[in-house]
Amino acid sequence: MNQTVWNTAAVSGARMRARLAALAVAEIIGVAALLFLASQMRFYLPFTPVPVTLQTFVVMLLPFCFSFWGATLGTGLFALLGGVSAGFGVAFFASVSGATWGYILGFLVAPAVARLFPRESRWVPVSMAAMLAVVYLMGVSWMAYWLGFSLYAALMLGVVPFLPADALKLAAASVLVILWDRCRKSLSGARAEEK
Repeated sequence: MNQTVWNTAAVSGARMRARLAALAVAEIIGVAALLFLASQMRFYLPFTPVPVTLQTFVVMLLPFCFSFWGATLGTGLFALLGGVSAGFGVAFFASVSGATWGYILGFLVAPAVARLFPRESRWVPVSMAAMLAVVYLMGVSWMAYWLGFSLYAALMLGVVPFLPADALKLAAASVLVILWDRCRKSLSGARAEEK
């Protein structure tokens, strides 16, 4: 009888681990898919090699919607697929061989930057601004290196034109995260009162 209980517990534990592993893989693939979709919504300005996309919007949301490792590994998968696709001459993923590679590296670091701040509503915009600053810093540094520009020229091409749109994305992402957090807290409070 006791052996049967242990066998049942072992099978249940193995099933639970398999389900958790499947959820983790789905989370990673989901993050990469979101970044891919956001990269497809783009247009180019005539004076800069950096396209306007929704990727920074997604990157600012990732640490608040997914686990740290899901956001980081999903972004890494997106970058890896970009490298593989570039090797085959397909340019619809992240470009690992061009002037914008630094921004993708910044996307990888952004979830770690978000962890530096408290998970409170008042810190959400600050956290997102810090993530965006790191993306800009890495993107401009790489662009200056890759194209042989001065940091000032890279800043004028890779940051300044994008500040208004990214400020709107930051505001929208902050509002979404804060509203989601409030809804989640009110729902959990209502459930606690029912018990």
